[in-house]
Amino acid sequence: MSDFGSDDFWEPYRIFVASLRDEAKLHTVGRLIARDDLLNALQARLELTEWRRRHPEITREKVEKPIFITGLPRTGTSITHELLAADPRHRAPRHWEVRNPCPPPETATYRSDPRIERADRQIRLWCEIVPEYDTMHELGGDIPVEDVQVMGHSFVSDEWMGRHVVPSYAAWYNACNRVPAFEFHKQMLQNLQWRCPGERWVLKSPSHMSQLDALLAVYPDARLVFTHRDPIKVLPSVVSILYSTAFVRSDEVDVAAMANWFTGETCRALLDGMDALRASDKLPTSQVHDLRYADLMRDPITALAGMYEHFGIDYPESARQA
Repeated sequence: MSDFGSDDFWEPYRIFVASLRDEAKLHTVGRLIARDDLLNALQARLELTEWRRRHPEITREKVEKPIFITGLPRTGTSITHELLAADPRHRAPRHWEVRNPCPPPETATYRSDPRIERADRQIRLWCEIVPEYDTMHELGGDIPVEDVQVMGHSFVSDEWMGRHVVPSYAAWYNACNRVPAFEFHKQMLQNLQWRCPGERWVLKSPSHMSQLDALLAVYPDARLVFTHRDPIKVLPSVVSILYSTAFVRSDEVDVAAMANWFTGETCRALLDGMDALRASDKLPTSQVHDLRYADLMRDPITALAGMYEHFGIDYPESARQA
């Protein structure tokens, strides 16, 4: 195979690789992991393109009214995602199928696919290097993953700068057009659902707070769940997990610099952007629901029931038990 699909990934790919080489200060294990991640993303692109060529019906798959969970980092987006993914009617992308999306997963073998064990070994390596990671975020081959990993193969994703200290790539990313990343995201969902569908996709990423316009350009019927938590509790938690993630790959992580990546001003800018979008006519109220972290922690079933009701989705006993 030689066709990587759309050529718009080459610019961010090359900028990222140069930034990785010149700025990330990787240790030996970090270089091995980074190399493996790059090869994996490139291989996935080749395979996705080939499967779409051989099976054009994949390109006709419809992705309708997906639910996107977003909010400031560390506000409960992951637990909300995992709880919604537990509903047997829902489809959530999992680490193993996003990392190795071809051949497209099938319903009959979805829970026994050998890629699950392989992906589990790969992602659990993070916790072997930095054991405290386990206390911050659940990692595993069969765990639902956030959209930055789905979009990672497009190389327009802050997953890459979340894993490494790459300021040149970060500067490019912060000024770039995000629509191509969501177009690739949709192609990935079409591939994953082709032989293993669900009633609806449930997706998540705090990163979407900074790219809501691009998200709605590709998914105009998206339903958005915004999670909310006291920013004073959010800030130290964000810095802690960013530092631990970077430390998986480098021994030279500047804690002071990392603390400046996500500040109170950052929080305010993201929240103001969300408010501005909601005040416009681009996002009808029927497509938006607010979920408070405190409510979710106190009574998750009741908190989720409010979301189901708002979006007009039934919430049967089977989903509550799951």
